[in-house]
Amino acid sequence: MRNLTCILILFVSIGPPLAAQQDLQKQINQSRKNLDGLKSEIRNYELRLATEAVKEKTELEHLNDVDQRIGLMQRLLGELENSRDLTEINIAVLRRQLAKTEEELSDLQKQTGARLNQIYRTRDEDPLTYIFTADSWTQAYARVKYLRHIGQQDKIDIQTLRKKHEKITRQKRAIEAELLQLSRLLTQKREEKRNLDIQLKRRQESLSKIRRDKRLLASLLEEKRDDLETLSQLIVTLERKKREMEEIERQKKLAAQASNQPYKQPKYFTESNFASYKGRLPYPVAGRIIKKFGDQVHPVLGTKTRNPGVEIEAGTNRSVQTVAKGQIAHVAWLRRMGNTVLIDHGKGYYTVYAHLAEIYVSVGQIVNAGDTIALLDQNDEGKYVLHFEIYQNQSVQDPQRWLD
Repeated sequence: MRNLTCILILFVSIGPPLAAQQDLQKQINQSRKNLDGLKSEIRNYELRLATEAVKEKTELEHLNDVDQRIGLMQRLLGELENSRDLTEINIAVLRRQLAKTEEELSDLQKQTGARLNQIYRTRDEDPLTYIFTADSWTQAYARVKYLRHIGQQDKIDIQTLRKKHEKITRQKRAIEAELLQLSRLLTQKREEKRNLDIQLKRRQESLSKIRRDKRLLASLLEEKRDDLETLSQLIVTLERKKREMEEIERQKKLAAQASNQPYKQPKYFTESNFASYKGRLPYPVAGRIIKKFGDQVHPVLGTKTRNPGVEIEAGTNRSVQTVAKGQIAHVAWLRRMGNTVLIDHGKGYYTVYAHLAEIYVSVGQIVNAGDTIALLDQNDEGKYVLHFEIYQNQSVQDPQRWLD
Protein backbone atom coordinates (compact mmCIF):
# COMPACT_ATOMS: atom_id res chain seq x y z
CA MET A 1 0.00 0.00 0.00
CA ARG A 2 2.71 2.47 1.00
CA ASN A 3 4.75 1.50 -2.08
CA LEU A 4 1.79 2.06 -4.38
CA THR A 5 1.21 5.52 -2.88
CA CYS A 6 4.85 6.44 -3.51
CA ILE A 7 4.57 5.20 -7.10
CA LEU A 8 1.43 7.29 -7.59
CA ILE A 9 3.16 10.46 -6.35
CA LEU A 10 6.13 9.75 -8.63
CA PHE A 11 3.95 9.17 -11.70
CA VAL A 12 1.83 12.27 -11.14
CA SER A 13 4.74 14.60 -10.33
CA ILE A 14 7.33 13.69 -12.96
CA GLY A 15 5.49 11.49 -15.42
CA PRO A 16 6.13 7.80 -16.15
CA PRO A 17 9.24 6.69 -18.06
CA LEU A 18 8.63 3.83 -20.52
CA ALA A 19 10.20 1.18 -18.25
CA ALA A 20 8.04 2.32 -15.33
CA GLN A 21 4.91 2.19 -17.51
CA GLN A 22 5.77 -1.35 -18.60
CA ASP A 23 6.41 -2.35 -14.98
CA LEU A 24 3.06 -0.85 -13.94
CA GLN A 25 1.24 -2.75 -16.69
CA LYS A 26 3.01 -5.95 -15.64
CA GLN A 27 1.83 -5.40 -12.03
CA ILE A 28 -1.73 -4.76 -13.22
CA ASN A 29 -1.73 -7.93 -15.35
CA GLN A 30 -0.31 -9.97 -12.45
CA SER A 31 -2.91 -8.57 -10.05
CA ARG A 32 -5.73 -9.46 -12.44
CA LYS A 33 -4.24 -12.95 -12.83
CA ASN A 34 -4.10 -13.31 -9.03
CA LEU A 35 -7.74 -12.19 -8.78
CA ASP A 36 -8.83 -14.78 -11.34
CA GLY A 37 -6.84 -17.46 -9.49
CA LEU A 38 -8.41 -16.60 -6.13
CA LYS A 39 -11.92 -16.50 -7.61
CA SER A 40 -11.30 -19.94 -9.13
CA GLU A 41 -9.97 -21.23 -5.79
CA ILE A 42 -13.09 -19.93 -3.99
CA ARG A 43 -15.40 -21.49 -6.61
CA ASN A 44 -13.64 -24.86 -6.30
CA TYR A 45 -13.80 -24.69 -2.51
CA GLU A 46 -17.52 -23.88 -2.53
CA LEU A 47 -18.11 -26.73 -5.00
CA ARG A 48 -16.28 -29.13 -2.65
CA LEU A 49 -18.37 -27.90 0.29
CA ALA A 50 -21.54 -28.44 -1.72
CA THR A 51 -20.57 -32.06 -2.50
CA GLU A 52 -19.80 -32.64 1.20
CA ALA A 53 -23.04 -31.03 2.41
CA VAL A 54 -24.68 -34.42 3.00
CA LYS A 55 -21.83 -35.54 5.26
CA GLU A 56 -22.37 -35.06 8.97
CA LYS A 57 -19.61 -32.85 10.36
CA THR A 58 -18.38 -32.01 13.82
CA GLU A 59 -18.45 -28.45 15.11
CA LEU A 60 -14.68 -28.29 14.59
CA GLU A 61 -15.01 -29.37 10.95
CA HIS A 62 -17.67 -26.71 10.42
CA LEU A 63 -15.32 -24.14 11.95
CA ASN A 64 -12.51 -25.23 9.63
CA ASP A 65 -14.81 -24.82 6.62
CA VAL A 66 -15.82 -21.33 7.71
CA ASP A 67 -12.24 -20.38 8.58
CA GLN A 68 -10.93 -21.50 5.19
CA ARG A 69 -13.63 -19.56 3.38
CA ILE A 70 -12.85 -16.47 5.49
CA GLY A 71 -9.13 -16.86 4.67
CA LEU A 72 -9.80 -17.07 0.94
CA MET A 73 -12.17 -14.09 1.02
CA GLN A 74 -9.66 -12.00 2.97
CA ARG A 75 -6.96 -12.77 0.42
CA LEU A 76 -9.40 -11.81 -2.33
CA LEU A 77 -10.15 -8.52 -0.54
CA GLY A 78 -6.41 -7.81 -0.30
CA GLU A 79 -5.92 -8.51 -4.01
CA LEU A 80 -8.94 -6.36 -4.86
CA GLU A 81 -7.42 -3.53 -2.80
CA ASN A 82 -4.10 -3.97 -4.58
CA SER A 83 -5.76 -4.06 -8.00
CA ARG A 84 -7.81 -0.96 -7.16
CA ASP A 85 -4.66 0.99 -6.20
CA LEU A 86 -2.90 -0.09 -9.41
CA THR A 87 -5.95 0.92 -11.45
CA GLU A 88 -6.01 4.36 -9.79
CA ILE A 89 -2.31 4.82 -10.60
CA ASN A 90 -2.95 3.80 -14.20
CA ILE A 91 -5.84 6.27 -14.47
CA ALA A 92 -3.54 9.04 -13.16
CA VAL A 93 -0.90 8.08 -15.74
CA LEU A 94 -3.44 8.04 -18.58
CA ARG A 95 -4.85 11.41 -17.53
CA ARG A 96 -1.36 12.93 -17.46
CA GLN A 97 -0.68 11.54 -20.94
CA LEU A 98 -4.02 12.89 -22.13
CA ALA A 99 -3.28 16.36 -20.72
CA LYS A 100 0.13 16.38 -22.45
CA THR A 101 -1.38 15.28 -25.77
CA GLU A 102 -4.13 17.92 -25.53
CA GLU A 103 -1.49 20.58 -24.77
CA GLU A 104 0.54 19.50 -27.82
CA LEU A 105 -2.61 19.55 -29.93
CA SER A 106 -3.49 23.05 -28.71
CA ASP A 107 -0.01 24.40 -29.56
CA LEU A 108 -0.13 22.80 -32.99
CA GLN A 109 -3.60 24.20 -33.67
CA LYS A 110 -2.38 27.72 -32.76
CA GLN A 111 0.63 27.44 -35.06
CA THR A 112 -1.41 26.04 -37.95
CA GLY A 113 -4.16 28.60 -37.36
CA ALA A 114 -1.68 31.48 -37.45
CA ARG A 115 -0.23 30.26 -40.74
CA LEU A 116 -3.67 29.72 -42.32
CA ASN A 117 -4.69 33.20 -41.14
CA GLN A 118 -1.63 34.63 -42.88
CA ILE A 119 -2.54 32.75 -46.06
CA TYR A 120 -6.12 34.04 -45.82
CA ARG A 121 -4.94 37.66 -45.52
CA THR A 122 -2.74 37.33 -48.60
CA ARG A 123 -5.19 35.13 -50.60
CA ASP A 124 -5.57 37.75 -53.38
CA GLU A 125 -1.85 37.76 -54.05
CA ASP A 126 -0.82 35.58 -56.96
CA PRO A 127 2.00 33.19 -55.89
CA LEU A 128 3.49 33.54 -59.41
CA THR A 129 3.72 37.30 -58.94
CA TYR A 130 5.57 36.68 -55.67
CA ILE A 131 8.07 34.50 -57.56
CA PHE A 132 8.49 36.59 -60.74
CA THR A 133 8.97 39.87 -58.86
CA ALA A 134 12.15 38.51 -57.34
CA ASP A 135 15.27 40.61 -57.83
CA SER A 136 17.28 37.63 -59.08
CA TRP A 137 17.02 34.00 -60.13
CA THR A 138 18.56 33.00 -56.82
CA GLN A 139 15.89 34.88 -54.89
CA ALA A 140 13.15 33.42 -57.14
CA TYR A 141 14.45 29.89 -56.51
CA ALA A 142 14.53 30.59 -52.78
CA ARG A 143 10.92 31.81 -52.92
CA VAL A 144 9.84 28.65 -54.79
CA LYS A 145 11.52 26.50 -52.12
CA TYR A 146 9.87 28.58 -49.38
CA LEU A 147 6.37 28.16 -50.86
CA ARG A 148 6.94 24.44 -51.36
CA HIS A 149 8.19 24.09 -47.79
CA ILE A 150 5.12 25.95 -46.44
CA GLY A 151 2.81 23.66 -48.43
CA GLN A 152 4.58 20.52 -47.21
CA GLN A 153 4.60 21.75 -43.62
CA ASP A 154 0.85 22.49 -43.78
CA LYS A 155 0.24 18.97 -45.06
CA ILE A 156 2.40 17.45 -42.27
CA ASP A 157 0.69 19.60 -39.62
CA ILE A 158 -2.78 18.56 -40.79
CA GLN A 159 -1.73 14.88 -40.64
CA THR A 160 -0.19 15.44 -37.19
CA LEU A 161 -3.38 17.14 -35.97
CA ARG A 162 -5.43 14.17 -37.18
CA LYS A 163 -3.11 11.73 -35.38
CA LYS A 164 -3.23 13.80 -32.19
CA HIS A 165 -7.03 13.72 -32.28
CA GLU A 166 -6.96 9.93 -32.74
CA LYS A 167 -4.47 9.58 -29.86
CA ILE A 168 -6.67 11.67 -27.55
CA THR A 169 -9.67 9.52 -28.46
CA ARG A 170 -7.72 6.33 -27.64
CA GLN A 171 -6.47 7.76 -24.34
CA LYS A 172 -9.99 8.83 -23.34
CA ARG A 173 -11.29 5.35 -24.12
CA ALA A 174 -8.48 3.82 -22.06
CA ILE A 175 -9.39 6.06 -19.11
CA GLU A 176 -13.07 5.12 -19.45
CA ALA A 177 -12.12 1.41 -19.50
CA GLU A 178 -9.95 1.78 -16.39
CA LEU A 179 -12.70 3.71 -14.58
CA LEU A 180 -15.16 0.95 -15.45
CA GLN A 181 -12.69 -1.64 -14.13
CA LEU A 182 -12.29 0.41 -10.93
CA SER A 183 -16.06 0.64 -10.49
CA ARG A 184 -16.38 -3.14 -10.89
CA LEU A 185 -13.59 -3.75 -8.39
CA LEU A 186 -15.21 -1.49 -5.81
CA THR A 187 -18.61 -3.15 -6.29
CA GLN A 188 -17.04 -6.60 -5.93
CA LYS A 189 -15.08 -5.49 -2.85
CA ARG A 190 -18.26 -4.26 -1.15
CA GLU A 191 -20.04 -7.54 -1.97
CA GLU A 192 -17.14 -9.66 -0.68
CA LYS A 193 -17.03 -7.55 2.51
CA ARG A 194 -20.72 -8.26 3.15
CA ASN A 195 -20.11 -12.00 2.60
CA LEU A 196 -17.10 -11.86 4.92
CA ASP A 197 -19.13 -10.23 7.70
CA ILE A 198 -21.68 -13.08 7.49
CA GLN A 199 -18.92 -15.71 7.69
CA LEU A 200 -17.28 -13.96 10.65
CA LYS A 201 -20.56 -14.05 12.55
CA ARG A 202 -20.87 -17.81 11.90
CA ARG A 203 -17.29 -18.26 13.06
CA GLN A 204 -18.00 -16.57 16.40
CA GLU A 205 -21.00 -18.86 16.93
CA SER A 206 -18.86 -21.96 16.25
CA LEU A 207 -16.11 -20.76 18.57
CA SER A 208 -18.58 -20.19 21.40
CA LYS A 209 -19.66 -23.83 21.20
CA ILE A 210 -16.07 -25.11 21.01
CA ARG A 211 -14.97 -23.13 24.09
CA ARG A 212 -17.58 -25.04 26.10
CA ASP A 213 -16.25 -28.41 24.92
CA LYS A 214 -12.80 -29.42 26.23
CA ARG A 215 -12.55 -32.28 23.75
CA LEU A 216 -13.02 -29.92 20.81
CA LEU A 217 -10.67 -27.41 22.41
CA ALA A 218 -7.96 -30.08 22.61
CA SER A 219 -8.52 -30.89 18.93
CA LEU A 220 -8.12 -27.21 18.16
CA LEU A 221 -4.68 -27.19 19.83
CA GLU A 222 -3.71 -30.35 17.96
CA GLU A 223 -4.55 -28.67 14.67
CA LYS A 224 -2.35 -25.73 15.63
CA ARG A 225 0.55 -28.12 16.20
CA ASP A 226 -0.16 -29.58 12.74
CA ASP A 227 0.03 -26.07 11.25
CA LEU A 228 3.44 -25.51 12.82
CA GLU A 229 4.68 -28.86 11.49
CA THR A 230 3.34 -27.90 8.04
CA LEU A 231 5.37 -24.68 8.16
CA SER A 232 8.55 -26.52 9.09
CA GLN A 233 8.06 -29.02 6.26
CA LEU A 234 7.31 -26.19 3.84
CA ILE A 235 10.64 -24.51 4.60
CA VAL A 236 12.44 -27.84 4.10
CA THR A 237 10.72 -28.19 0.70
CA LEU A 238 11.55 -24.61 -0.34
CA GLU A 239 15.23 -25.05 0.59
CA ARG A 240 15.39 -28.34 -1.33
CA LYS A 241 13.89 -26.70 -4.44
CA LYS A 242 16.41 -23.85 -4.16
CA ARG A 243 19.28 -26.34 -4.06
CA GLU A 244 17.84 -28.17 -7.06
CA MET A 245 17.58 -24.90 -9.02
CA GLU A 246 21.13 -23.96 -8.07
CA GLU A 247 22.35 -27.35 -9.31
CA ILE A 248 20.44 -26.93 -12.59
CA GLU A 249 22.03 -23.50 -13.09
CA ARG A 250 25.47 -24.91 -12.28
CA GLN A 251 25.03 -27.67 -14.88
CA LYS A 252 23.87 -25.10 -17.46
CA LYS A 253 26.93 -22.99 -16.75
CA LEU A 254 29.25 -25.98 -17.17
CA ALA A 255 27.51 -26.98 -20.42
CA ALA A 256 27.85 -23.42 -21.78
CA GLN A 257 31.55 -23.35 -20.89
CA ALA A 258 32.11 -26.73 -22.57
CA SER A 259 30.45 -25.52 -25.77
CA ASN A 260 32.25 -22.15 -25.64
CA GLN A 261 28.85 -20.42 -25.56
CA PRO A 262 28.43 -17.38 -23.30
CA TYR A 263 26.48 -18.23 -20.15
CA LYS A 264 23.91 -15.69 -19.04
CA GLN A 265 23.86 -15.56 -15.24
CA PRO A 266 20.28 -15.77 -13.90
CA LYS A 267 19.07 -12.71 -12.03
CA TYR A 268 18.17 -13.35 -8.41
CA PHE A 269 17.03 -10.80 -5.87
CA THR A 270 19.80 -9.18 -3.86
CA GLU A 271 19.70 -10.98 -0.52
CA SER A 272 19.61 -8.99 2.69
CA ASN A 273 22.45 -9.65 5.09
CA PHE A 274 19.92 -11.04 7.55
CA ALA A 275 22.43 -12.49 10.02
CA SER A 276 23.91 -9.06 10.72
CA TYR A 277 20.52 -7.74 11.90
CA LYS A 278 20.31 -9.91 15.02
CA GLY A 279 19.05 -7.75 17.88
CA ARG A 280 18.30 -4.89 15.47
CA LEU A 281 15.27 -6.05 13.46
CA PRO A 282 12.26 -3.73 13.54
CA TYR A 283 8.95 -5.04 14.89
CA PRO A 284 6.78 -6.36 12.03
CA VAL A 285 3.77 -4.62 13.60
CA ALA A 286 3.51 -1.74 16.06
CA GLY A 287 2.64 -3.38 19.36
CA ARG A 288 3.85 -5.50 22.28
CA ILE A 289 4.75 -9.16 22.73
CA ILE A 290 2.02 -10.96 24.70
CA LYS A 291 3.21 -14.55 24.20
CA LYS A 292 6.88 -15.47 24.16
CA PHE A 293 8.84 -18.12 22.32
CA GLY A 294 9.04 -21.62 23.86
CA ASP A 295 6.86 -23.91 25.96
CA GLN A 296 3.38 -22.66 26.86
CA VAL A 297 0.78 -24.16 29.24
CA HIS A 298 -2.86 -23.90 28.16
CA PRO A 299 -4.88 -22.13 30.90
CA VAL A 300 -7.92 -24.42 30.52
CA LEU A 301 -6.54 -27.82 29.48
CA GLY A 302 -3.22 -27.59 31.32
CA THR A 303 -1.47 -29.12 28.30
CA LYS A 304 1.99 -27.97 27.25
CA THR A 305 2.66 -26.76 23.73
CA ARG A 306 5.72 -25.21 22.15
CA ASN A 307 5.37 -21.76 20.59
CA PRO A 308 7.89 -21.53 17.71
CA GLY A 309 7.52 -17.76 17.50
CA VAL A 310 6.06 -14.80 19.35
CA GLU A 311 2.60 -13.24 19.45
CA ILE A 312 2.60 -9.46 19.00
CA GLU A 313 -0.60 -7.61 19.90
CA ALA A 314 -1.08 -4.55 17.70
CA GLY A 315 -2.54 -1.24 18.75
CA THR A 316 -4.68 0.80 16.39
CA ASN A 317 -2.37 0.19 13.41
CA ARG A 318 -3.11 -3.22 11.85
CA SER A 319 -0.48 -2.92 9.10
CA VAL A 320 2.13 -5.70 8.95
CA GLN A 321 5.58 -4.80 7.57
CA THR A 322 8.53 -6.90 6.47
CA VAL A 323 11.51 -6.84 8.83
CA ALA A 324 14.15 -7.19 6.09
CA LYS A 325 14.54 -7.41 2.32
CA GLY A 326 13.47 -10.71 0.78
CA GLN A 327 11.27 -12.56 -1.66
CA ILE A 328 7.73 -13.80 -1.01
CA ALA A 329 8.18 -17.58 -0.94
CA HIS A 330 4.69 -18.74 0.02
CA VAL A 331 1.19 -17.39 0.68
CA ALA A 332 -1.25 -19.88 2.16
CA TRP A 333 -4.14 -20.49 4.51
CA LEU A 334 -3.47 -22.76 7.52
CA ARG A 335 -6.25 -24.15 9.70
CA ARG A 336 -5.34 -22.46 12.97
CA MET A 337 -2.91 -19.79 11.80
CA GLY A 338 -5.14 -18.42 9.06
CA ASN A 339 -3.61 -16.50 6.16
CA THR A 340 0.16 -16.84 6.35
CA VAL A 341 3.04 -15.24 4.42
CA LEU A 342 6.53 -16.77 4.26
CA ILE A 343 9.48 -14.58 3.19
CA ASP A 344 12.84 -15.94 2.01
CA HIS A 345 15.73 -13.67 3.01
CA GLY A 346 18.44 -15.87 1.53
CA LYS A 347 21.23 -17.93 3.12
CA GLY A 348 18.69 -20.14 4.89
CA TYR A 349 16.78 -17.36 6.68
CA TYR A 350 12.98 -17.14 6.57
CA THR A 351 10.38 -15.07 8.40
CA VAL A 352 6.75 -16.11 8.94
CA TYR A 353 3.78 -13.74 9.39
CA ALA A 354 0.47 -15.38 10.39
CA HIS A 355 -3.10 -14.43 11.45
CA LEU A 356 -3.36 -12.06 8.48
CA ALA A 357 -6.48 -10.64 6.86
CA GLU A 358 -5.99 -8.78 3.56
CA ILE A 359 -2.67 -9.66 1.88
CA TYR A 360 -1.04 -7.22 -0.56
CA VAL A 361 1.82 -9.36 -1.92
CA SER A 362 2.19 -12.33 -4.27
CA VAL A 363 4.60 -15.25 -4.47
CA GLY A 364 7.87 -14.25 -6.17
CA GLN A 365 7.50 -10.55 -5.34
CA ILE A 366 10.57 -8.75 -3.98
CA VAL A 367 9.93 -6.75 -0.80
CA ASN A 368 12.10 -4.35 1.18
CA ALA A 369 12.32 -3.79 4.91
CA GLY A 370 9.30 -1.77 6.06
CA ASP A 371 7.07 -2.68 3.10
CA THR A 372 3.44 -3.29 4.08
CA ILE A 373 2.46 -6.83 3.13
CA ALA A 374 -0.90 -7.29 4.86
CA LEU A 375 -3.42 -6.26 7.50
CA LEU A 376 -3.90 -8.22 10.73
CA ASP A 377 -6.97 -10.38 11.24
CA GLN A 378 -9.09 -10.28 14.38
CA ASN A 379 -8.56 -13.22 16.74
CA ASP A 380 -11.12 -15.13 18.81
CA GLU A 381 -11.02 -12.45 21.52
CA GLY A 382 -11.56 -9.57 19.11
CA LYS A 383 -7.90 -8.47 19.25
CA TYR A 384 -5.33 -8.06 16.50
CA VAL A 385 -2.38 -10.36 17.18
CA LEU A 386 0.44 -11.25 14.78
CA HIS A 387 2.17 -14.62 15.00
CA PHE A 388 5.80 -14.08 13.94
CA GLU A 389 8.54 -16.65 13.43
CA ILE A 390 12.18 -16.70 12.27
CA TYR A 391 13.94 -19.73 10.79
CA GLN A 392 17.66 -20.26 10.21
CA ASN A 393 18.65 -23.32 8.18
CA GLN A 394 15.27 -24.94 8.96
CA SER A 395 15.80 -24.37 12.69
CA VAL A 396 13.32 -22.15 14.53
CA GLN A 397 14.78 -19.10 16.32
CA ASP A 398 13.60 -17.01 19.26
CA PRO A 399 12.35 -13.80 17.55
CA GLN A 400 12.86 -11.74 20.72
CA ARG A 401 16.61 -12.18 20.36
CA TRP A 402 16.41 -10.71 16.86
CA LEU A 403 13.97 -7.84 17.40
CA ASP A 404 15.20 -4.43 18.47
